[in-house]
Amino acid sequence: MKVINDINQFADLYSLGLQNRTTLTNEFGRLTDKSAAVLNVQIIQVSETSGESQVTVNRVTFVDSPGTEILAQDPETVRMKQGATPNQGMFALQDVAMDLDSVKV
Repeated sequence: MKVINDINQFADLYSLGLQNRTTLTNEFGRLTDKSAAVLNVQIIQVSETSGESQVTVNRVTFVDSPGTEILAQDPETVRMKQGATPNQGMFALQDVAMDLDSVKV
């Protein structure tokens, strides 16, 4: 885990992560198009109120998964073009994401 204190440190760390991502090519195209990336961010906020310290912790996970751009398309159109079997995983991920989005906290 890397502790950062401002947006510039975050930008530097994010750029380093992008530089370390695979950028080779093979007969199927750029390998970055086929590699997943995960960025976990934990934000800890400490505030003082009436002499009491209150700690708030938030966590966010960003996932760049290859092939997920098809989730932005109409599912029926994708199924007709590519068939249901190769895309079952993508549509299952879409269902999970939509379920998580509907949860009220």
